[in-house]
Amino acid sequence: MKTGRPLYAKSLLCLLLFWVMAGCSQNRVHRLHDQPDGETAILMISGGVNVYKIDGKAPFLVNSTGLSRAWQYPDILEIPAGEHRLELSFQGGFMDSQPLTALTLKAKSGHTYIVGAIIYVSRKSDRKSWRAVIVDKGADYDGGCSEEPIYKSVQ
Repeated sequence: MKTGRPLYAKSLLCLLLFWVMAGCSQNRVHRLHDQPDGETAILMISGGVNVYKIDGKAPFLVNSTGLSRAWQYPDILEIPAGEHRLELSFQGGFMDSQPLTALTLKAKSGHTYIVGAIIYVSRKSDRKSWRAVIVDKGADYDGGCSEEPIYKSVQ
């Protein structure tokens, strides 16, 4: 009788190989609809933002950092045009609190949206808070960014 690796070791090896291959994948575009040629919009996620649910549906992803239950940068979501409810939070080590918040997006067909965060710092207490924001980049957005920072004090 030939001896070999136990079955659980082979299963573990296959799982590890799958995990590494999934983590190395550069395709971070997630199609969140089943319309063949339906009217869709693109939602890009900024760094630090975690999108936990869209219309009550949560992801279960294997990415380069392991298992995740949130879409995050550099994930790109293809969603149907129409109204959507997003549940998200901001992950930043410098934040005093990181509450989950919700906002509504009325997505237009062909448009690209960027979901991000605006950080506020209290002048009196130095406490930090954040607000979620969605920017409509319009149709045919190429994903580029501005050459100069929006706030001149940021360098």
